Amino acid sequence: MRRKWYQERLRNDLDRSLELAVTDPLTGLRNRRYVRRHLDGVLRGSDAAVMLLDVDRFKSINDTYGHAAGDTALKEVAERLKSHLRAADVLARYGGEEFMVVLAGAPTDYAAMVADRLRGALSNDPISVGPALLPITVSIGLAIAPAGCSVSGAIAAADAALYRAKAAGRNRVEPAVPEDFIAPPPDQATEG
Repeated sequence: MRRKWYQERLRNDLDRSLELAVTDPLTGLRNRRYVRRHLDGVLRGSDAAVMLLDVDRFKSINDTYGHAAGDTALKEVAERLKSHLRAADVLARYGGEEFMVVLAGAPTDYAAMVADRLRGALSNDPISVGPALLPITVSIGLAIAPAGCSVSGAIAAADAALYRAKAAGRNRVEPAVPEDFIAPPPDQATEG
């Protein structure tokens, strides 16, 4: 009986450790490691829409209201994004105030509609943090990566589009263009 209990406890501890390895502790979303591996698997067999979302002017929230308020805002951003995606779509916290969405096999028109819906889910309603109502917007870079594209190439294209969205005034979706799909440097070509 004791051995069975011990084995069950070990199994539960292993399951918990594996879950923590792929989960962002603040938002409860998948993390960067998970989403890159997921994207690699998707691109082996189909096209994928890759969105990089960056919360606009997030540093000013931390500077004005403190890091606890920033954390609260990030949790609410994560919840709003998650509530506007299908169960099959993967949403991850990519780093800091940046999120990634992967839509497997999504046509360009559908992916653009989803990206704009995500943008609107944040910009249309301020986030309540204590007594403050914080207007939150996101800039989104959207890349439709063809099957066989490298993970680094797909992310680089979404990132280039994200930078254009920021430069064009923020709170917008910018699509990647063919020139954004650059071949990754040799040391990054095997990243997954």
